[in-house]
Amino acid sequence: MKLLRHRLPWQMAGLVAAVLLLALVVFRAAVYEPLRPRAVLPEAQASAPREKPAAQAMVLSVRGEVERGKTGGAWSAVQPGQKVQPDELLRTGAHGATDLTIDGKSRVSLAESSEVSIRELTGTVHRFRLTRGRMSADYDADGERVMRVENEAGDAVAEAKSARFSVLSTGSGIAVATASGGVDLTARKLTVRVGAGQQSFAPRGDAPSAPTTVPTAVLLKVGNSLAGESETLCAEVDGTASPGSEVTVDGTPIAVAPDGSFHQVVPRRSGEHSVRVDIRDPSGREKTGTVPCSPTPARIKDMAIRWKEAP
Repeated sequence: MKLLRHRLPWQMAGLVAAVLLLALVVFRAAVYEPLRPRAVLPEAQASAPREKPAAQAMVLSVRGEVERGKTGGAWSAVQPGQKVQPDELLRTGAHGATDLTIDGKSRVSLAESSEVSIRELTGTVHRFRLTRGRMSADYDADGERVMRVENEAGDAVAEAKSARFSVLSTGSGIAVATASGGVDLTARKLTVRVGAGQQSFAPRGDAPSAPTTVPTAVLLKVGNSLAGESETLCAEVDGTASPGSEVTVDGTPIAVAPDGSFHQVVPRRSGEHSVRVDIRDPSGREKTGTVPCSPTPARIKDMAIRWKEAP
């Protein structure tokens, strides 16, 4: 009996210690044990946003000489119904033009004497690089997708989500004219919004001009500043056009200053008596002017010496 009385406190103490240890284990498991990540349910996976498939650009129509190719590769004639892929080039001749559709929702047209490369055709971005000439777009809104048209150097970009507009790349810069909607023209870290009925011009290496109203008439003023007669020169053509316009003299593109002024010396050619000047403005309107050649110096065709006889 005496031995049992000595054992009972120790047994009770052991039982209490065991209960406390068990409580500590349960407490740590419930409070301090990190939660395990839950498995993703199939429904959650199905509701995740899906990336839009790549866009498809297809040729709708071809007029005159239109070719496709890749940088450094051969060129081939373009046919209606063909699909155009990223990294491909399209170019048109002096009397050529072509129309494309993007996913059947938007239309892109490449005018005569133009060249463009397709840089990107994804579900959200349609990017083109207009090396020279003019392209126009009737671009409908479709979520967050955008169209980007950049100049030859890629440092000036026109961007639109929903607009009807045209872009003209002249080598001297890039111009945008908007018929409806709005287009953002960005160059030199400055962006201007070109609204409906407006145009803007970004000279090469410079920021875009403030948007102005598209003129109702095509501006073209030309004259011959060559003074006097010349045996070797036909004319020194001085002229003024709308800023951002493309000007050719006898079919050769020439540089146009940001204010629209230009100057070109034209050598004399056999059988030609005038110089032809053509203009294409950012909206795609065209106008032609002529400059007469300066006269050539008078030439002595026959000379006779008569000696007076002595009386």
